[in-house]
Amino acid sequence: MSLSAPPPGDAVVSFTVERWRVPPATQIRSTWLISSQAALRERGHFDAYDQLLPPLRRVEVLGVVPGQWLPIETAVAHYEACDGLGLTDEEVVEMGEAATRRALTSTLAVFLKLARVTGVTPWTFFGQADKLYERTACGGQVAVFRLGPKDARLEVAGFPLARFRYVRVAVRGIIQAMTGALAERAYVREVPALCSASTLGYVVSWA
Repeated sequence: MSLSAPPPGDAVVSFTVERWRVPPATQIRSTWLISSQAALRERGHFDAYDQLLPPLRRVEVLGVVPGQWLPIETAVAHYEACDGLGLTDEEVVEMGEAATRRALTSTLAVFLKLARVTGVTPWTFFGQADKLYERTACGGQVAVFRLGPKDARLEVAGFPLARFRYVRVAVRGIIQAMTGALAERAYVREVPALCSASTLGYVVSWA
């Protein structure tokens, strides 16, 4: 997939190097796998997911505990099994939203409290996107561009999990949940030209 220059926009958070030079993520926080597995259980997909896990990684993937940094290979095994479930985009988006609410309950609560008291908007979230990303992955980077008063473009580079359809769709739900916590409604769409085996790109709008 082409990694040419993205559409115009004012940078809110920038990559520190060219996108193609961003070092790949090597670790991911266990919180996301645990939250994802919980969403699979709630939806009745866990047994099928369990059967799709690579035998050599099964114990490792199912044995994750909160507060760990996991090798990216562990996450690859998890999301490869999720991909194999063949779930609809709608359901994967909903599960991404559910996993986000579970993984970031305290963070979202702080944002909501600030929004009620000081009128914080989704730009507060986007302005901190790089710091939030660094709490969930070791390696890779995120960038945000302002397209309009209530429109943004979010990009992720150096993210090996981007090759999985499940991840690309679930991230829509993650962004939607975090943006929607600070707005009446949020809409997220994928930008195919910015997506590859190691990159993600989305346009976000809210009202």
